[in-house]
Amino acid sequence: MEFQHPSELVGTDPEATTLADRVTCWGEGRVNLRCAEPAVLRVAFAGVLTEGDVAKLVALRQERAESTMADLTKHLGLKGPQAAAFAQLAAESSVCYSLWTIAEGSTRLWHRFDVAEAGRASAEASGVAFTW
Repeated sequence: MEFQHPSELVGTDPEATTLADRVTCWGEGRVNLRCAEPAVLRVAFAGVLTEGDVAKLVALRQERAESTMADLTKHLGLKGPQAAAFAQLAAESSVCYSLWTIAEGSTRLWHRFDVAEAGRASAEASGVAFTW
């Protein structure tokens, strides 16, 4: 899919869901159980969790925000290979964060997309920025 302008990814309506809301490709590749959208959970856990499991996971994280991955695994009734596959794909926190900034002038919009990785061991810069 090609995009002509960043606004096609992020939009300018804060109430609208955009493609950027579903970007979870930064960091170690695991999905943060605490904040991923249900659509992301369905895709990321396809073949591991059923649609019902995903709905239960979303409800559990709202009811029990302090639940650990072990708690969620238990409450979902996952065992053996299914629990192992879930653990490989899931994370309780994020190691990488992103921020879209949109600044509006009288004649144009400026877009900036910053990505920062937390807890990097190297002394190198741990962030990258894209600007349009």
